[in-house]
Order: sequence, then structure tokens, then C-alpha cells
Amino acid sequence: MTDSSQERLDGLTILITREAEQAKSFSGRLQALGAQTLEFPAIEFADPDFEEFDRLTINRSYDWVIFASANAFERTWRRLKQTGSENLLRQASIAAIGAATKSLIEASGLKVSFCPSQFVAESLVQEFPQALPAGVSLQELSIFWPRTDIGRDVISRELLAQGAKLSSTVIYKTQAPVYDQQSIDTMAAKLKTGQIDVVTIASSQSARNLAQIFKDHDKTELWNKTRIAAIGPITAKTCRDCLGKADLVSQEFSLDGLIKTLLASLKYPNNLT
Repeated sequence: MTDSSQERLDGLTILITREAEQAKSFSGRLQALGAQTLEFPAIEFADPDFEEFDRLTINRSYDWVIFASANAFERTWRRLKQTGSENLLRQASIAAIGAATKSLIEASGLKVSFCPSQFVAESLVQEFPQALPAGVSLQELSIFWPRTDIGRDVISRELLAQGAKLSSTVIYKTQAPVYDQQSIDTMAAKLKTGQIDVVTIASSQSARNLAQIFKDHDKTELWNKTRIAAIGPITAKTCRDCLGKADLVSQEFSLDGLIKTLLASLKYPNNLT
């Protein structure tokens, strides 16, 4: 991405709703392109009870391990190191959804053997059987899927329906942050008075959490003077259901795609509002 005047976000004030640590890095990228940013996390992560995870990983091996997010990999890798079980990933083939997930895995010295063409669970379950070596069937493989405690069950439902031997457990919990009413009302006032140009939403759960956080504010009034930018069509649908609209929708389901969509919204405003 170049830094030309045609590819900058000068003049935009952008509200970032990602998890607190992740918000900082995304904020830095947007600021480098000229945007002013505010951070208001609508999601946070916590460790689970590791009993089931440890039972499925200590002294165990799998043919494949699936990671649907960078969070799932990061927390799985950390726990495996804590229990001395990191060889589980060194010896297995790894499937990853999304470029960021793939990059993080490879930066840790591991190899990603399969990444679906679209960064969604549907593409993984459709394309994964065709990516296996000749003569290897899905039914022969043992697969491990560490996941969050919420969200869609497309991966487990579809792979089990195809006869896979799938073990799945929670590696991190996803929850809404707790804000005091004054913080909520202050942010609501910024939104209602047009002090924020765009709100970026990177997951369906963030959209649901925002609706709950601002439940005491009329959503039409709340979002009337700002645009909502969703990371993909699935998140956009949740934004429409929970917040009433989704103005900008990235067709590339990644932060890079979301930034490109923000840039395009300035270049071609009539096509994206």
C-alpha cells in the first residue's frame, strides 16, 4: 500500500472497536495513513479452564490442526509451550483461515499446509477435502480444532457430516468489556454529534456487543452521523441486524481489506455510502 495523497485517510476520525491490544496496532496503521483514531474495544478475550484442552493435547497427536483466527493460534501455541506439548503442532499439518493467521503461524516457525481461497469457514470446509494428498480421505484423518466459546459451528458441523474424526475445544473465551455509564454516554455523544466519521467493526460479536453496550441509546440517532465499516459480508449482516446498518463492507475479509475499503470510500464516496 503506497502513501500517496490518493491513498491516505487524512481528515477521517475513525473509531476502532477491536480488542484492546489489537486495537493499538490497527490504530497505528490508520494513523500512519493520516487518520485520527479513537479506541473503544467492543470485545475482550479471557482464558478458559484448560482441563479439556490439556486432555486433548498432552501426549496426543493429530494429522491436522485447524486455526480459524490468529487469536486461536496464539493462545494454543502459548498453552502448548506451557505444557511441553508444542510438538503436536510441529508434527501435524496446519490449516489456517486468513492471511494474518497464516503469517503469525509461519512467523512462529511452523508451516501452513492449507489456506482456503476465502477467509471464511465455508471456504475451508468446501476446499479442504480437495487439498488432501491423492488417496487420502477425510475419514482417515484425526483433526483438532481449538476455538473460541462463541460463534458459528460451521467447521465442526460440516467436517463431522463428512465423516471426519474431529476433536474440538475452547482455547479462549470471548466477552464484552464492562464500561461505566459515563464512558458509554460520552462515546454516544461523540457519535451522535458527528465527531466520528467511521466505526470499524471486525467481527460479528463486536457488533452484537456494541448493541448491548449502547442499549440505552436509540440506534438510529446513535449511528446517523457516522458510517459503519464491516470487515466482511457476514459481519455486515450482523451490523445491519444489531446496529441498523453497514455502510462500508470489505470484500476481502482482513484488516488490509478493511483499510482498502476505507481508502476507496474517500476516492469514490458516492459508490460506498
